[in-house]
Amino acid sequence: MDFTGSVGRIVDDPKEAKNIAENEGVNWRRTWRPFSRPPPSCAVVRLHGLDDGIHVLQPWFHRGLKRDIAAAIVRDQGSVDGVFLVRESKSNLGAYVLTYKYSEKVFHAQIQPVFDERCNCWLYTLDKGVTRFYDLLQLIEFYQLNAGCLPTRLTHYVQNGVPEMLPLPVPVALSQSDDGSPPSPTELDQPRFVAATITDGGGGGELSNNAASSNTAAGPVGHKSI
Repeated sequence: MDFTGSVGRIVDDPKEAKNIAENEGVNWRRTWRPFSRPPPSCAVVRLHGLDDGIHVLQPWFHRGLKRDIAAAIVRDQGSVDGVFLVRESKSNLGAYVLTYKYSEKVFHAQIQPVFDERCNCWLYTLDKGVTRFYDLLQLIEFYQLNAGCLPTRLTHYVQNGVPEMLPLPVPVALSQSDDGSPPSPTELDQPRFVAATITDGGGGGELSNNAASSNTAAGPVGHKSI
């Protein structure tokens, strides 16, 4: 059949049928173009927003966490290699960062989104496209089993919303004694503190602070473990 005209017609000549088929193929290739370039950065952000449900509910994902805070959190988790967390990249929209510990040092490896033309979709990679994954969950599970491009396997994740010990003193008003007399100068010189709860503005979850009472003039000494 020849559908190049306004109505279809039956073609009996094999040579004519071949020419028509070739012409139709040329016209189709002219109108169709593969998606060879990734969309602009704003489209990348929208695309990754569709996948938010995949990784944001994972305990190892820390939304809005800053680089220095992430490093401090991982650094304070003992001396075990492979302790890690995943956070959003502040310098590259649409990308993520794997913050992990190895040999007493903290490293930051960027998880890059790459566009795969064969599947016409975005994939994630930690090794510049050599190994690709459909989502962050697959990527993390792979590196928990294989070191790959990393110096160590991912062994333990840092739970998001881990309590943080911070020396946050909150003065307590001194009340009068039972006999109605005002507090003594000695009592006024003693710093007193109560437990306080703070919220991390960076999105790292609620951090609980239990500053211990101190009877020394130097004030409390807090151990930061986030």
